[in-house]
Amino acid sequence: MRKIYLVGGGTGGHCLPMLTTYRFFRKKKIECKIITDERGRVFFDTIPKKDKKILKNLFKANNRVSQIFNIPLFYIKSLFILLNSKTDFVVGFGGYMTLAPLYAAKLLNYKIAIHEANAVMGKANRNLVSKAKIIFTTFEQTLKIDNKYRAKVINVGMPVRDLKNDKRIISKNIDKIRICVIGGSQGSKSLSEIVPKAIVQLQDKVSKRIHVSHQGRLEDLKKIKNFYIANKLSCEVSNYFDDMTSLINMSDIIISRSGSSTTNEIINAKKPSILIPFPYAVDDHQYFNARKLSEIKCSKVIRNENLNSVNLSLEIYRLLYFEQNSGYIKSKLSRIKITNSSEQILSKLYEYK
Repeated sequence: MRKIYLVGGGTGGHCLPMLTTYRFFRKKKIECKIITDERGRVFFDTIPKKDKKILKNLFKANNRVSQIFNIPLFYIKSLFILLNSKTDFVVGFGGYMTLAPLYAAKLLNYKIAIHEANAVMGKANRNLVSKAKIIFTTFEQTLKIDNKYRAKVINVGMPVRDLKNDKRIISKNIDKIRICVIGGSQGSKSLSEIVPKAIVQLQDKVSKRIHVSHQGRLEDLKKIKNFYIANKLSCEVSNYFDDMTSLINMSDIIISRSGSSTTNEIINAKKPSILIPFPYAVDDHQYFNARKLSEIKCSKVIRNENLNSVNLSLEIYRLLYFEQNSGYIKSKLSRIKITNSSEQILSKLYEYK
């Protein structure tokens, strides 16, 4: 295997598994390059400049019209990038910007594969599915894959960072309950207002002190922090935590949107969670991601329109103490967790060498 290109942009759900896969491939001495867009650039700041190509937008707005006009430009740029690359495989990780590089790769007769992070296959991947040699999926029984392409499907899970040697992870904090709140890139007023109220109400139900790590919208940070402090809660509040994976692993319970990256970090960390799907996600894919955990009683799913502080506080209490007394969630998530996802991806690519 000489060279592999990984393609994806936009959100962490596309870019974070790419970054994990890139690091694994480089560790295995595989020459690996990244193609991303300007929104995805931030996720790849730590990798060498020579290993990444940024496709710059002709139109900056993130809407359907801008995407339609950007794709032809991305296609031309991708042709120039890939023309003499002599790559073995181009692997797309979803998002509209993958269309141009993967179609360019197909024109140049390079082998292509796709990875679907969500429980519902996205529109870009559905457009590419007939062209791909391999369809990697995160979840079993991924929806919206035509049955005629099922033979190409390989369930490898989501590449996530391995934290077994991370010294920041604490195994148990007997005098404190740690709660991690994640608004994601699509944070909302509900997660900024209702969730803090529910956590404050939880104080009356528990004997331990509560510490909250809350990732929220930039415009809400001051209000969120002041609310926690006024109610004598220990907290750290930010619009971005660069160690979010560690925070998830350190926490006793997660309250979050249910994007693919976060959902799989929760599975990997084997943590109880309350998931509040983003109501405007394409194909309602966040709900279907969350449903994968609720079906096995490892998570409580609350629709955005049904969210209120009283019920949320009660659900946090129920889920938190159910897990502490039974260990069911840790055991159940251990069984569905797929390890070595990046290694499995590389192994399957080798089979098509």
